[in-house]
Amino acid sequence: MYHLRLKKALSYRGVVSATKDAPDVFVDDKAAAEAALSSGYFDLIKAPDDKKEPESKQTEGNAVDYEKLGNLTKAELIKFAEENEIDIKDCKTKGDILEEISAFYGGSYTMMELQKGE
Repeated sequence: MYHLRLKKALSYRGVVSATKDAPDVFVDDKAAAEAALSSGYFDLIKAPDDKKEPESKQTEGNAVDYEKLGNLTKAELIKFAEENEIDIKDCKTKGDILEEISAFYGGSYTMMELQKGE
């Protein structure tokens, strides 16, 4: 899966869509990722490895406690990611790490935060 992040604008609508509040885009299609990157509006955060990506660890008995994750420090999140073999080498901020962990488990920390506010 290709992880792209909006970098130049408040929003973008084209082959993919992103906004300032939800700048991260995840696409499986290489052509879509390349088209979005060629627009100049996105940075490539993570591309799939040549080998098969590990399957998501999301199961009913392995649900992620997003509230608990959000209360961890950046150092604790890094340790959590290492222990669970989640690749966060391209993550720069606590928010990036939270999103990468969430994506690994099949969710989105940002979406969970938005849904809490409803």
